[in-house]
Amino acid sequence: MTQAAAARSGLAMLVGESRVVSDPVACAALAVDGKIAACIVYPPSADKVAAVLKYAAEQNLTVIPCRNGTKLSVGNSPRRYDLALSLKEMNQVWHFEPADLTMSVEPGIKFGNLQDFLARHGLWLP
Repeated sequence: MTQAAAARSGLAMLVGESRVVSDPVACAALAVDGKIAACIVYPPSADKVAAVLKYAAEQNLTVIPCRNGTKLSVGNSPRRYDLALSLKEMNQVWHFEPADLTMSVEPGIKFGNLQDFLARHGLWLP
């Protein structure tokens, strides 16, 4: 078994088979400075993100977090890019207190969806 196949298998055990993608076209869409990850993992929660990062550290895998394929240039080009950690599944509003103008959201929420949510309460982000 190749290192990539072993990593995919280990990640699938952590987050489920459907949440680990190794399709070359999907991986190429999240290339960073010309580097393409061996697979993309879509954890559904912070606990699963922690488990994925722990596994990646144990396996000496490099990880780059991503959301929608933006910010594909990160300054210094990465030497390796083994795993794309997609946060797009984590897209909920956790807490909203309109009187205090405070909220907590998951990291994968789209800005437009956040603006739509706030608009329903007569608010917006600049």
